[in-house]
Amino acid sequence: MNKTRFNFAAVFSIMVLLIYAFIAFMGLIYWKNGELTIPLLLTLGGIAVVILCLYVMCVGKESRWHIGRAGEIFFGIIILATFILAAFPFTNFMKVIDKQDDIKGRIDTLFISAKNLDSSYDNYANERISKYESSLKIISSGKNIRPSEYREILAGAAGSSDDEKITNLSKSLKRQLLPENMDSIRAERMKWLESANKMSVWNMLLPSNINEIANEVDNFVANYADVSKNIRKGEDALPFAYDNLNNNLGDLQQIYTNFSKPSVLSLIVSLVAFLIMLLPYIVAQRSLANATSKSSKKSQVDYE
Repeated sequence: MNKTRFNFAAVFSIMVLLIYAFIAFMGLIYWKNGELTIPLLLTLGGIAVVILCLYVMCVGKESRWHIGRAGEIFFGIIILATFILAAFPFTNFMKVIDKQDDIKGRIDTLFISAKNLDSSYDNYANERISKYESSLKIISSGKNIRPSEYREILAGAAGSSDDEKITNLSKSLKRQLLPENMDSIRAERMKWLESANKMSVWNMLLPSNINEIANEVDNFVANYADVSKNIRKGEDALPFAYDNLNNNLGDLQQIYTNFSKPSVLSLIVSLVAFLIMLLPYIVAQRSLANATSKSSKKSQVDYE
């Protein structure tokens, strides 16, 4: 019966330890902005310390290898200190859970903002192409008035007539501003943002995605500006510029990449988890005391 109680206590305490460790592990992942190596090593190290100390305490009670009351208290303090340290990443993930609506909302806002960016660029490109065609037509119609301008901009263009030349130049500008691979790039980008938006805060890939989005999203505008930077002769245009992209994920990262002092809830949970971890030791101690007491009495009777 005592052995069964010990096994149940051991299994229950290990389950609690793993659940607590996983939450702390998630807090470490958010703290490291999605990096897995250091959080994994710290978590495994903490689990190993707790289990090793608990094992030493139990063996010290079950066998002839006594560590003494002071030794038991010492290893118990190490377990308690480990749980208190783990309360920092535990609290960190609790902040993430508390802010999950804000996190999802900001990603969703950025998703919508990115769509608006694409629409804004399409309007810019179409308007620029239309203005370029109009400018070329004015140059064509005024070639007798401003022949030098005509020779510089339109005369050498490919085509057998001015209309054909204007069409070819217009198509060339369209290929520059709206290349064939742009739709696939946009689709991939939207798929990437939508995938991040659908992730739960419990998904360990989410913080790395947020970090990547925060670092890369400004390149959306930069890429459009780079594509549109070449201004052709005869154009009255400027490269694409956009100031309305709602990228505030960097501010969001400040919430969980800096540890704050453990919350009261985290400390209470840590204390409860610590007490549960002592169950195998407590059960083994009582069982051993009873067994030792009975064994001593029986030996004394037999001797007499």
